[in-house]
Amino acid sequence: MVQELPAFRAHRDRGCLADRLIPAFPSNTFPNHVTFVTGVSPDRHGIVNNSFDDPVRGRYEYAADPSWIEVEPLWSLVERAGVVTAAYHWVGSEGAWRSGLAPRHWKAFDTATGEVAKVEQILAWLDLPEARERPRLITSWFHGADGASHRFGPDSEIVAGVLAKQDQALGALLDGLEVRDSPRARRCWWCRITG
Repeated sequence: MVQELPAFRAHRDRGCLADRLIPAFPSNTFPNHVTFVTGVSPDRHGIVNNSFDDPVRGRYEYAADPSWIEVEPLWSLVERAGVVTAAYHWVGSEGAWRSGLAPRHWKAFDTATGEVAKVEQILAWLDLPEARERPRLITSWFHGADGASHRFGPDSEIVAGVLAKQDQALGALLDGLEVRDSPRARRCWWCRITG
């Protein structure tokens, strides 16, 4: 099934495309999301699966508690450098890491929160006064089609519908970024993403 996804296509056409993602092992959500924000593998950052038994601390079960992370996450490093950060549903972002620093703005995980609400909040954060409150680093997790693909198969019409909604959310986010940026800054923004 070939599906039109205009926002994803526009993003790709601007140079934001990866040939593939090489996940950390195990290739589950929580270990990989923590790998993204620490730059190290699960055996170093400590989130070795979505759930596991720790001989000292007990059971870890899809926990948002940053105290389980053994390596300083990106938002803590960046906040320590004086840069405002925000996180919307990112593993380990719901409170301060051992440094005492957390994302300045964050939202607690709630499976009922859809991407439209996330995009609205991200754009609202970007509308905050620049000097003290506007984040310069934002992490956010979108539902994607993973759950629906597991349940109904990757080529199902349900997955196509989920992807269409994700595409609309991405389009709203990209449009919101465009209107908040000058043409010169917008070119720089795309350059920062693509290297």
